[in-house]
Amino acid sequence: QRDKAVERARSALEYLDARIDRLEAGAKEHWHRMDQAARDKEHEALKEIRRLRNRAGEEYGRLKYSSSKAWDGAKKGFTVSYDALREAWKKAEREWGSEGR
Repeated sequence: QRDKAVERARSALEYLDARIDRLEAGAKEHWHRMDQAARDKEHEALKEIRRLRNRAGEEYGRLKYSSSKAWDGAKKGFTVSYDALREAWKKAEREWGSEGR
């Protein structure tokens, strides 16, 4: 059961990585048409998404290598960090569309 949970967590991160890559590619594609304020806003949002992705990756590492005693805490830590990342990504996607502006 633990191995399945770790695999699901890895798959979830890979899925979001692909979606984040598409957001970044879309932002780059439309960068030249944006004014400076829009560029700054998009840059900050992408920076926050990358920060949250790094945090989720760290929590995934804790989840993957946690002892059985630390499992519940590691699982909660990953869930919280993943949910924050997912919400930041969804917000960006709502603002820019699924492929960036």
